[in-house]
Amino acid sequence: MSRSKRGKKAKHRPGARKPAALKRFSVRVPKEYQDLKVVRSEMLGLRKISEVLLEFAEPHLDLDGDLNSVRGSVAVAALAWNLSFFPHSERAHELEAALESTLGAVPAEMVEMARLTVHDLMLRKDTFYSDDKRFIVGFDVTETRDDFHVNVACIIPSETVSDELL
Repeated sequence: MSRSKRGKKAKHRPGARKPAALKRFSVRVPKEYQDLKVVRSEMLGLRKISEVLLEFAEPHLDLDGDLNSVRGSVAVAALAWNLSFFPHSERAHELEAALESTLGAVPAEMVEMARLTVHDLMLRKDTFYSDDKRFIVGFDVTETRDDFHVNVACIIPSETVSDELL
């Protein structure tokens, strides 16, 4: 049965994490961010960043593909999300640097498609998610029997976190 017939879709299920998954997930977060205090978005009254990222990326998500396709879609979305924090005058340079470091050996037409997707998603971030200042530092996509599961780690600006949570 094909993925589309099974109705596969990415989501974040509350309580779905297990200690082993958390350990595996923490490895994906860049080392320089692993010593920061962990605060769940819900503690701050924010929607889960995984839900927001999937909603944000929805026009460009490839949920009918395999696990690597979904990971690639989420990676492009996370890149666009983070690049939107740069001033407009610096975005093109930062995008080219990111594409060169991650897609260096990929055919030019795929790099151009990624470039156009990132530009489209940055515009979407600026238009619909400009108030969300969380910076994505890592993500994990796993495949379950019926769908894909996405976990996302982010940095929340200190002005969003009350003193009692620090």
